[in-house]
This record gives sequence, C-alpha cells and structure tokens, in this order.
Amino acid sequence: MIQTYQPDNTTIRFAKEQNYTDFYENEILYRKRMQYPPFCDLVYILVSGEREAVVKQEIENISQFIQNNDKTNCILSHLGPAPAPIAKIKNKYRFRILLKASPVKNLFPLLHQISISHNESRTDNSLIIDINPVNMI
Repeated sequence: MIQTYQPDNTTIRFAKEQNYTDFYENEILYRKRMQYPPFCDLVYILVSGEREAVVKQEIENISQFIQNNDKTNCILSHLGPAPAPIAKIKNKYRFRILLKASPVKNLFPLLHQISISHNESRTDNSLIIDINPVNMI
C-alpha cells in the first residue's frame, strides 16, 4: 500500500511497479543534481532548551562561527538557523542548522570546537551534532 499526494510521480510509479533498476537510476540522478547523499554528507546541528531567546542566540552564534571559521571550502550548502520542523517538544524550543558537506571529515575540527564551546558555556541548552542523520525532525 502506497499513500501519496503525487501518484504520478516517477519515483512513486517505479516503486509501485517494483522496478528497482529504474527507481535507482531516477533517484541517484535526483540525488546528484540536488547534492544529496551519497554525493555529499549532511550535518544536522540542533540546539534545544527551555528559554527560546537563549536557544535562538546559541544557534545563531554557531551559524556565525561556522561561516567565519570554515576554511576548508567543503560546505556546499548552509541552511538555517531556523526552527526545527517540530519547534517545541516537552517545553523545549528547538532550532537547527543543516549543512551539506564534502568531504565531511574536513569539518570535524570545526564541529569539535562547536561542541567544546557549548560544553564550556555551561548553558542549560542541549546540543546535538548528527552526521548523515536518519531523522531530522
């Protein structure tokens, strides 16, 4: 059973027909054009906390830090900061940044510094840095 708003979508049609070869070829071409995995890596940075202004300020600081300190030229796209798709869970506000990078290993020192700075700030906010996340909600 496939439920969709786009029953004529090529990818949906190939899946419905169990046409794995054409499904793969269509999907891999789309991913290459859009610079999605496996043609890059995704880095998902999420800050959450009870005070919206503090959370928003921290994610903005992280975004600015990335823009000012990335000397690797491996960031293909920098989206955000923006509210997470579910902006508040259990009285915690959530803001995120999504990076497309290739190769992601070149960003590890920068991401490590973000983690250290967060820990040293002794904020009540939570920080998650997820490389190639399975879920971005």
